[in-house]
Amino acid sequence: MKKFIVLDFNIQSYLILAFIAILVIDIAVLHSAASVMVYFLIALEHIISSAKRFFNKQYVRRPAFKIYYGISMVFMLLFLILIIACSLKLQDSITGFMFGMFAFGIFGTPVLAIAYYLICYRDYRKVKETEMLKRNHN
Repeated sequence: MKKFIVLDFNIQSYLILAFIAILVIDIAVLHSAASVMVYFLIALEHIISSAKRFFNKQYVRRPAFKIYYGISMVFMLLFLILIIACSLKLQDSITGFMFGMFAFGIFGTPVLAIAYYLICYRDYRKVKETEMLKRNHN
């Protein structure tokens, strides 16, 4: 799990740097939605990473991670239900409510992404501190 935590943190860091760079280029030069693709790559990486952490028995699930995972899974389920409701052309108050929740999720996902990055940073720092203590102890 230690190797995964380090690799995961490094991948997230590179994706965030790529997102910022592409966003600046997108705004200044391209005037397109190229940065959205990297945004979805970050979201996909978070889904995979958090699922691996959640189902790994070695990973200590702290309260911040449990809260993050619960909220993000609620938004994923709402997104899935919203896609199904739209494909079935259901137009009622439930779809409207779910669309509202999804819209909140769109604005809330940057907060979730930052929170998850901080959770991963804390795990990364703890792994690195443990490695340093082992090296200094030997």
